[in-house]
Amino acid sequence: MRGKLVVAIAAVTAAAAVGAAVLAGGSTSGSVGASPSTGTPAATGTVAVTRTVAVTQTVVATATVPAGGEGCTPGYWKQSQHFDSWVATGFTTGQTLESVFDVPDAFGVDNDSLLTALSYSGGPDVEDKARILLRQAVAALLNSAHPGVDYDYSTASVIADVNAALASLDPDTILDLKDDLADANEAGCPLN
Repeated sequence: MRGKLVVAIAAVTAAAAVGAAVLAGGSTSGSVGASPSTGTPAATGTVAVTRTVAVTQTVVATATVPAGGEGCTPGYWKQSQHFDSWVATGFTTGQTLESVFDVPDAFGVDNDSLLTALSYSGGPDVEDKARILLRQAVAALLNSAHPGVDYDYSTASVIADVNAALASLDPDTILDLKDDLADANEAGCPLN
């Protein structure tokens, strides 16, 4: 009777070890029984705990807000109370279009001032479409050059894009760029 009790205690101890291993996320193996040569109760076997560890990689992404998102309209730049904002750009109200942009002679506006261009209106001809591009282009130029405006385009890209659109003499190309610049110019003016 006493032998059976020892085997039972050994079995309970082994079961407890197995239960602990399983709860810990591992696996076990082993046996409980009597010694075949002596008949003495014995608990033999091994309890092996194998634990599988899942590795989780955490990626931390830092969002960088792209440059841009600010711009002042042609209406802002042409108002006399805002002429002081021109100073920081390095451009002047009396400076000619041709001094900045490569305006085709056929458009007849080479010697118009940057300030005059801010009041251009459009019409059906390619020359008219060029004028409304130039209205937005001058505002874009001033926005891109002003240190207080976080504009979508650099000064160099404004000049290059406008020159390319004007040189194309294609109304759709001219109007597409006018629309892009108008969107950027209407992004919200941080100047007073």
